[in-house]
Amino acid sequence: MLAANQYLLAGAYTYKTDDEKYLNIYELFKKYAQTVTKDAPYYKKMAGLYVGYYEK
Repeated sequence: MLAANQYLLAGAYTYKTDDEKYLNIYELFKKYAQTVTKDAPYYKKMAGLYVGYYEK
């Protein structure tokens, strides 16, 4: 989760979010953010931010 989170942040900062790999990782991040137990509030918050960014 941490690696996926950092990967998505890097994509957002560099405006490389149209790449298929970024979109696949984003979909997986959203899916697993709901199931993680350690640091769950953080990942759920980040998933919410990504929804606002990627799904404009």
